[in-house]
Amino acid sequence: SLSGRVTTITSDNRTRVGAVYPYARLPSTTVVHSRSDRDREPAVVRVRTTLTTYALVNMAPGSRFVYPSRVEARETERKRGTAATLIAQTVRSETRDEFNNVTASETESYPILGGQPRGIPSRTKFTATYDIFTPSWLVGLARSISWTSTTPDSRASTRHLENDYAADTG
Repeated sequence: SLSGRVTTITSDNRTRVGAVYPYARLPSTTVVHSRSDRDREPAVVRVRTTLTTYALVNMAPGSRFVYPSRVEARETERKRGTAATLIAQTVRSETRDEFNNVTASETESYPILGGQPRGIPSRTKFTATYDIFTPSWLVGLARSISWTSTTPDSRASTRHLENDYAADTG
């Protein structure tokens, strides 16, 4: 069981856009140190570092939102007296429209060999289009959705979904 965990979070409280600080209090870097044993000598220490980049979307004058557009996570492991070894690395990117609908995302999970990312990652891609009926505020109705998963040896599988909605009721 984990007997010790320390989390450190840093935020961008300095970037100003107009009169606001849109990234304030949002985690830009998160580092979690955890220990696997109560006895410090044989303990394995894992460190998970997450770097988050945000995108700012201006919907209309005075109306905006922020979302995580890229998240990179790396996890290392080490025993006392040894160097840290990378055991996992993933990268997730995302794009949203002006109504905060996810229009595209991609997650890459890298194979780790000898403590280094090696070769082509496994990938999962998502794309979507949405119907936006602003007069009746039927927004975010998913019209078309595709998911593609690709293995490191380039085998891919795609699923596609099409939806249809009534323009007046959704």
